[in-house]
Amino acid sequence: NHLILRTRRTTERIEFSQIVTFLHGPVSTGKSTVARLIDYCLGGELERTPAIQQEFVAVELAMAVGDFKCVLERAADDTQSVRISWSSPSGEVASVNAPLEPQETPLLNAEVYNLSDLVFHLSGVTPIKVRKRQRDPESPLIRLSIRDIWWYCYLDQMHLDSSFFRLREPFKERKSQDGMRFFTGLHSERLSQLEGE
Repeated sequence: NHLILRTRRTTERIEFSQIVTFLHGPVSTGKSTVARLIDYCLGGELERTPAIQQEFVAVELAMAVGDFKCVLERAADDTQSVRISWSSPSGEVASVNAPLEPQETPLLNAEVYNLSDLVFHLSGVTPIKVRKRQRDPESPLIRLSIRDIWWYCYLDQMHLDSSFFRLREPFKERKSQDGMRFFTGLHSERLSQLEGE
């Protein structure tokens, strides 16, 4: 819905359209930084340009996740977690510091161990699990995170001319194929179990 950027000197608010938001302007005015800040709120890393290092304090992203209204907040020095607050259609409100990496104890009374799990949970989607080693039927199931799926929503400008399948990066190639299977409906945890059997 909107992004609020807090810098040492000012607070900037960017409203997004319900359909498509088109950012335009001269080179080096922050268009790509808006996309990077959204990615940062969803657990990504932020390129530490001189302007970011000198001015950036925190960012807040308001968005709808399933039926929930959510606010994700992350400060410049937050490397381990994202603060996420949400309200349900019935008016119930909750807030947690969601770690980026899965923890041993769940955040809620559900299969929610990190930020990715929480986003899936609020969306009404069971976290997706895939085989760690595809060709090994004994390989344990691991989570496919929102970071693996986010790749299809924002293509890094350095790789715009490459395919969705990141073939030059062996680890990410496998994950990108799992992500594409999810989008095309060709992946399920049960399918992985059947393939293993």
